[in-house]
Amino acid sequence: MDAARPLDRAYRETGGGMKIYGDIGSGNCQKVKATADYLGLRYDWIAVDILKGESRTPEFLRVNPAGQVPAVVFDDGRALAQSNAIVKYLARGSSLLPEDAFEPWRGISGFI
Repeated sequence: MDAARPLDRAYRETGGGMKIYGDIGSGNCQKVKATADYLGLRYDWIAVDILKGESRTPEFLRVNPAGQVPAVVFDDGRALAQSNAIVKYLARGSSLLPEDAFEPWRGISGFI
């Protein structure tokens, strides 16, 4: 059985919705929160105080076995960690992550 299965089942039983686990004092966590806010995504913020060891509890380690924040659990039970990966996933298809990754930078680089 996949180790993520118990988390998936428990998560679905609570009614779903995206949950962002993070420490508000962390810039990486704030990046994820700011992206979700900018995009108008619905989520529950789950505060994890890393200075109190809350990222090392058995409950949190089921979300992210590496014991790091930020981490996101989506409404289908899948989890994702690492702020850049989360931001890129959330931003797909939005103005934050355009289809043509070259075009927005063309004028800035000094080339036409």
